[in-house]
Amino acid sequence: MKKKIILGVALFLMLLTLFALSISASEPIKTWDISATENDNVTATLYNDYSLVISGTGEMGNWTSYSSVPWYSSYASRIIAATIEDGVTNIGHSAFWCCSNLAKISIPDSVTYIGSNAFYECAALTSVSIPSSVVTINYRAFRECSSLSSIILQEGLSSIGSGAFSSCKKLTEIKLPDSVETIGSEAFYSCEKLKKLHLGNCLTTIGSSAFSGCFALTEIDFPNSLLSIESYAFFNCYNLANATFGNSLATIGSNAFYSCKSLTYINLPDSVTSIGSYAFAYCREAKELKIGKGVVYFGEGAFKDCTAVEKLYYDAIKADALGYENHVFSNVGDEASGVSVVIGAEVTVIPAHMFCPDVYGNSYSPKIQSLVFEEGSNCEIIETRAFAMINSLKSVIIPDSVTAIEYIAFGSCTGLSSIVIPKSVTSMSFQVFYGCSSLTIYCEAESKPSGWNSDWNTSSRPVVWDYKNTLRAQVFTFKGYSFNESGSMAVGFDIDYEAKALHEELTGENLEIGVVFAAYDLLLGQQPLDSQGNAITLNDGAVVKFDLTEYDYTYYDFIVTHIIDSIKDIPLVISAYINNGYENKYIQDDGIRDTVIGISYNEAQK
Repeated sequence: MKKKIILGVALFLMLLTLFALSISASEPIKTWDISATENDNVTATLYNDYSLVISGTGEMGNWTSYSSVPWYSSYASRIIAATIEDGVTNIGHSAFWCCSNLAKISIPDSVTYIGSNAFYECAALTSVSIPSSVVTINYRAFRECSSLSSIILQEGLSSIGSGAFSSCKKLTEIKLPDSVETIGSEAFYSCEKLKKLHLGNCLTTIGSSAFSGCFALTEIDFPNSLLSIESYAFFNCYNLANATFGNSLATIGSNAFYSCKSLTYINLPDSVTSIGSYAFAYCREAKELKIGKGVVYFGEGAFKDCTAVEKLYYDAIKADALGYENHVFSNVGDEASGVSVVIGAEVTVIPAHMFCPDVYGNSYSPKIQSLVFEEGSNCEIIETRAFAMINSLKSVIIPDSVTAIEYIAFGSCTGLSSIVIPKSVTSMSFQVFYGCSSLTIYCEAESKPSGWNSDWNTSSRPVVWDYKNTLRAQVFTFKGYSFNESGSMAVGFDIDYEAKALHEELTGENLEIGVVFAAYDLLLGQQPLDSQGNAITLNDGAVVKFDLTEYDYTYYDFIVTHIIDSIKDIPLVISAYINNGYENKYIQDDGIRDTVIGISYNEAQK
């Protein structure tokens, strides 16, 4: 009896389980043949739990828009999960477009490409894992998947199509496998929370606007394989602070880094040949710019309004001449203390209009205060308006490699006060310094060379010919001092300090300070001389002897123990050994030391 009861209970439980399973099991409610061709065998089955299963072998079909997808009109908004079974080789164009509640997708290893618009506007999709079999993710495949926060991409993927992940606003990190070669235009456009980006080592092209509007990006390390960054690629990525470019990059498109306001350093490798219009415009935090050797083409306003720049290294050895409206460096350094421009030693030509603003007045000149040609410069030609209208430029030393300076090369540089022209310049065009109202021109040549245009100095600015010898002659001037009768000593010294400083600035030569000593003899401002009638130039520790036999002492040994070369009238500390034929006396009187603070010749005469 007991056994019968046990068997009865067991049978009841089994029937109850089967009944429950029959209630919970998913049942198909619709099946479609979605084969791409008659040689394919692919079906899609929708179950009553609103999961969609795509099975069979071969390719599923492609649809031109969401409205032509068979499950769109009645079921698209209800589908919550989709499983693609092994054997299916693709996900068709527009297949899940507007499946707004699709939260889960399973993709097998048999799938090789994901079609255009395949998951467009799947707003509930939070994560996706792409198998290594997928070679291509097509146009707008995951566009506006606004909840998508995780994407796993595997080695094998070759290209990411235009707009593939654009407006995926919760996406925070992307790691591209090394197999990815191209990123299409707008691929990650407006992924505004994308902060971490790893680019694979085989990437060659970043398409236009690919990462435009990715505000959270802070740092990018571009691989050495990268050849091209197309227009607007990182437009308005205003938190991007560091961008390291690989050594194969050739092309940077227009507006590529426009308004990347946090970018601090722009270092373009020698491989770059083309910089598009406004490529780095409004990068307002960039402190340094380095233009590599390979640049041939500069687009209009390429570095416009990089207002914080302090140093600009220009190494472009093949750059083309520019047009009137090019203004490559307009407003550069405008909010800095001034820009120091260094022209690389291998640069042979400064192209026309290179540093000049728009000559029609639509832009402002860069705030260049220092222009230096690297030691060993090979620059030969400074072309038309190359540095025109740069009002902040104060002085320029042209290297002795330059042979020709063209029309208005420094025109309207109203702040330019001095420029040095070496003998090597055999060709000077007309109006080179037109409008340089503050300029003095220092020429190494003794007179105007025959190859200089008769109108080269249109504004009739003062010219110092044979400037090295002329300035040297101006440096030492005796103005006369007499003091401290009780000490029986006198000193005369002075220099034209401005001439000395200018000479050293223009020539690089260091000139010693001229100092003349004599016994006190009521000189009344006349220059005392030694026994040979020569004035004497001294350094610290130097000794000078005088033979003044008509006075009580036979000779004096004056020792200069300190010279401060910092102001025009130079303080000295003097020690003197005085021999009167019987004994040597050492004098270093405080009164003398105090009195030696120089006064001018005119003051001494009063």
